[in-house]
Amino acid sequence: MRPLHGVELPGYRSVDTDAWASNAGDLLSLYYFGLPPDLPAALDDGPSLRAALTGFVAEAGGGLIEASLKTLGQLPAVRQILKLPLPGQPNGQVFIGASPCRAPAAPPSSRSRRPSAV
Repeated sequence: MRPLHGVELPGYRSVDTDAWASNAGDLLSLYYFGLPPDLPAALDDGPSLRAALTGFVAEAGGGLIEASLKTLGQLPAVRQILKLPLPGQPNGQVFIGASPCRAPAAPPSSRSRRPSAV
């Protein structure tokens, strides 16, 4: 499955299938996971979703910068931006953005699950 068709990315060059890099060193990559959603709250409950995601990211030593609700066509989705410590480094951070992302292909689960890693 190719999730991105007909989209131009000015300032980025293709470096792999569904991966692009800029001259500044920014990397954009797309991933598709054929799994049921594991969001900790429903996509129509922004405050609860943001609170739960904030907690998950904090448990990993990071911070949630943004979690905003979006619509992809007719599907609800959440856009996330978070920061985490650089693994194995004494200092520095990595910023991860997903925009828009985590649009469920299946109905939201009725149970909350904690991810093993953020």
